Amino acid sequence: MALFDITATLGTDKSLSLTAATQPNAGENQTTKLTVRIPSVFQAYNFYLQFHCPQEHKYVTAVQTKLTDVDGTYFEYLIPNSVLARAGEVFVQVIALDAGDETLVFKSTVDYGSKFNVMHSINASVTPYVADDCLSAIAEEMARLTELGNTVAATASSLVEQAERGDFDGADGAVGATGAQGEQGIQGEQGIQGIQGETGATGATGAQGEQGIQGEQGIQGIQGETGTAGADGADGVTPSITLTVSMLAENATPTVTKSGTDAAPTYALGIPRGATGAQGIQGEQ
Repeated sequence: MALFDITATLGTDKSLSLTAATQPNAGENQTTKLTVRIPSVFQAYNFYLQFHCPQEHKYVTAVQTKLTDVDGTYFEYLIPNSVLARAGEVFVQVIALDAGDETLVFKSTVDYGSKFNVMHSINASVTPYVADDCLSAIAEEMARLTELGNTVAATASSLVEQAERGDFDGADGAVGATGAQGEQGIQGEQGIQGIQGETGATGATGAQGEQGIQGEQGIQGIQGETGTAGADGADGVTPSITLTVSMLAENATPTVTKSGTDAAPTYALGIPRGATGAQGIQGEQ
């Protein structure tokens, strides 16, 4: 249980005002509780604390658990000795990240209204513990996410260029109707009738007469005129492309899904969330 309390209020103008009931001593560990009140307009964000300590040392906390009471939303943090390692002025800054994609929304202003003093302690260690600075890791992750966003933007630009080139144009128009058939050619003359055989004696059937000579083939008919060409097909429609981007679970496989019609296709891009940064090292007891 904390022995001392420091209360801070985050304003809608992103200023942070501290009211220090006491001044903690250097080297103390979790004897001072910092309570930060959050206005209702910011309560949907995730909050972290960054301490600007003497000798330009910085300490960034993990995400804070939000609580509520009759006065609204707040969170509490027990200040470790890694923040109180050195005597002097400690400035407190609230960092707000989007609860969905963890992008930076804002940081509170740092001024003399957001600081408290750490007093010298005769029991403090000569070589105080210094926690790892998580800010660089956060910056690297932000850079990676920015690069991923640029890749998505380049993909979208490529799709737009393909559409402008007509890669997604509609199918060719239907073939025109077949022209009318030409007139029938003139029929050839009939061949000469064969000589009829003599009538046989009554009784047995006479022999069949010889096959008559086949007439010459008729002249080829005149070719009909070419039919009228069919009407041109309608021009294809340039598509209206819609691009959506959604965040997938960590380590998930990126996805690209096409839906809609050829005239109004929709491409849905799924991008996996970046890996969660490692938690900072806990200060010594």
